[in-house]
Amino acid sequence: MKWVSLLLVSFMTLFLAAFYYHRITPESFQYPAIYNGDGIAVLAISKTYGESKQVNFLGQKFPERLGAPYTGNWNDAPQTEDLLFSFCGHLVNWFGLGPGVNIALLVAHLLNALGAYWALRHLRASVLESACLSILFGISYYALSRNLGHLTLTYAFLIPPGLAVLFRGVAESSYLKDKSNFIRFCLIFVCTGLFNPYYTYMTLQLTGWVFIFKFYAKHSDRYRYLAGIGLAVFSFVLTQWDTLTYRWEAGENTGVVARNFAGQLFYGLHLPELFLPARHNLSQLVEFSISKYYNPSIGLMGVGEAMKSYIGVIGVIGFGILIWGFLARGNSDDTRQIKILGISMGWILIYSLAGGLNLFVGLMGLTVFRGSMRFSVFILMISLFAIPLLLRQIKGKGIRISVLVGIFAIGLWDIYPVSKNRLDHSITSPVFQGMLSDQKFGAAVDEKIEMGDKIFMLPVIVFPEGGNRFKLADYELFRTYLFSEKGHFSYGSNKGRSRDDWQFEIERLSIEVMLPSLRAMGFRGIIVHRNGFEDRAAKILQSLTSLLPASDFIHSEAGDKVFVDIVNIPSQVEITMIHKLKGPMFSHDELLQGDSWVWSQESTGWYDLNNPTSEPVKRRISFKIAGIMPGNFTIQIDGETVQQVEGVQSTTVDLPEIELKPGMTRLLIKSDIQPRKPNPRDPRSLTFRIINLELTP
Repeated sequence: MKWVSLLLVSFMTLFLAAFYYHRITPESFQYPAIYNGDGIAVLAISKTYGESKQVNFLGQKFPERLGAPYTGNWNDAPQTEDLLFSFCGHLVNWFGLGPGVNIALLVAHLLNALGAYWALRHLRASVLESACLSILFGISYYALSRNLGHLTLTYAFLIPPGLAVLFRGVAESSYLKDKSNFIRFCLIFVCTGLFNPYYTYMTLQLTGWVFIFKFYAKHSDRYRYLAGIGLAVFSFVLTQWDTLTYRWEAGENTGVVARNFAGQLFYGLHLPELFLPARHNLSQLVEFSISKYYNPSIGLMGVGEAMKSYIGVIGVIGFGILIWGFLARGNSDDTRQIKILGISMGWILIYSLAGGLNLFVGLMGLTVFRGSMRFSVFILMISLFAIPLLLRQIKGKGIRISVLVGIFAIGLWDIYPVSKNRLDHSITSPVFQGMLSDQKFGAAVDEKIEMGDKIFMLPVIVFPEGGNRFKLADYELFRTYLFSEKGHFSYGSNKGRSRDDWQFEIERLSIEVMLPSLRAMGFRGIIVHRNGFEDRAAKILQSLTSLLPASDFIHSEAGDKVFVDIVNIPSQVEITMIHKLKGPMFSHDELLQGDSWVWSQESTGWYDLNNPTSEPVKRRISFKIAGIMPGNFTIQIDGETVQQVEGVQSTTVDLPEIELKPGMTRLLIKSDIQPRKPNPRDPRSLTFRIINLELTP
């Protein structure tokens, strides 16, 4: 019976979730269930964890194909779910991007159901009760609304076991004295710290209250709860090890995570959100909710996070049972359990409600946990725990089973919106037609470029949480990266550091000045996201078409993106940075004075100077060399030494009348300086820089 019920729970949960996301057929399963908003960021992060050798569970994270011309830097933004995204990355490698993330999403619903099943059985609910209620939790309104866009929140499978062991611990004075219970308790808390920090945060709050209760009650196992807190904190710190070590080296980045006190008011939990859905089978209920509560004039809107806290009819029933049981007199086991559940729910409400204790915590400066409406999933699970307590009061097995089946049917109807009311996840929707356009666009760009070619993204938008720009939604700059296997893109490195400020300076230049500057930095092309400009980039494209032939342009089918190959920009002598000289480092102030430079990250670097004419030309080449420390320098033209400088840290090089043959002439700079970090705040290893390289007749 046990294994049959588990198989039934697993099959029903997977089928219902796949049906909701329109991912039943083999064709539909090839495409991700969500392709907009935060879902695009999840796709990009999963792809990066799968393909990048420098993005892994514990080490510092430098995604090689983002943040061009450097590697990206994902160490500043705290990422607690490294284990989850490592799992997603493996799935993407094994099955492809669409199938991989679809599997990860379905696994989330499956684990939620299995976690709830174990918790209900641990609290001595019957097999049938556990099966029915765990399926409802596995496909809860909360999880289906979070879906791929908030995949880290969809993985809520550790909440039910965590609550179950805490509730058993309160009810039994020596619960953790049992070795098997203590091992389970420790495993649950170790895993809790490896997943979403909101869930860890609330679980630890409840654990702290359990410890205080058991301490004053002098229960024999009271100190073992401190072990759970310590293990969860240890796991959490483990996931943050890359961010902590990077901050020790480079200093704190206060701009990477945008959180403030106002956000705690907006994203706080409001009671109507628990009981009134913004989407539902009953249109009258939705109309009532929107007209009376989800109204922008009173600050509650049926969009975004507010629409995802609904606990459903079954949750409301459980909520009512807890209130009634808490107020009822009596000292039976069921009454005591209801009071334990009710006290826990009361604390969550006191803390989470807008204007509650979470706001007080924000006043003291801790604003990172602004989205207290996310704690509604704890309220949902506690409410489901109360259902078996109600069923125990019913006399007669047949009647009890009939009531349970009715509850299950009502729960499915309530949680599972009809097609016209749910998000359109079908591959025929406009969103997915845009994805197919991106797929073809990425393949066309790959045909045009070589492996590792650098591509500059317009407009310039920071990551993460860069916000929308005109009709360009946040994270949409990832859309070409998702379907390209060759490009190295300028977007996607953590904001808040000055390293990438040069991108905003470049964006302000005219196209005539921008293109040679990008070529000098080693960029092969640019991608113009037309929706990010008020005029849909009409002026930019007009300037580009006046400089370059039509063969250098690739337009997406959807008309929202244009790739421009800038290899053929017209110039008498073109300066092209190749291979070893990696990445410009512009100083904001010195750029305003007309100075720019490029750092070399190795002891030897070179430029290739392109003479596109059929005749040799003579040019004067001048630049300044500045080493990270004193050293010896050798300057060569096509392998012939033209100048040597010894024992200097900075020197000016002036090469008059250098003949540049048709085609490429290599200017090579050798140094005996070994790479080193310039200062604790700069993570790169550098040797020397070339300042203001100029070619003049």
